[in-house]
Amino acid sequence: MPTDHRELWVPTGTLLRWAISNSWVTIELGDKTFRASGHILEGAEYDEFADRVRGHNQLLAGYQAQTTHPIPLVVLTLGDEV
Repeated sequence: MPTDHRELWVPTGTLLRWAISNSWVTIELGDKTFRASGHILEGAEYDEFADRVRGHNQLLAGYQAQTTHPIPLVVLTLGDEV
């Protein structure tokens, strides 16, 4: 899991397509709205983060065990409140 409380991990194909084509999004957390930027994890950064995520998410770990390709992970970094 992220150590910085302003980062979120999101393993979704829709978000992956967004991260490839855009550089920001707005996120609502409770009654607050923030701008956020995202990047797709790759290489050693992916390996380390994916191990931690799968350790906390057994559903994702089970899915990963059934496929030969890595499940894309996008990290969102929250910016200023809007």
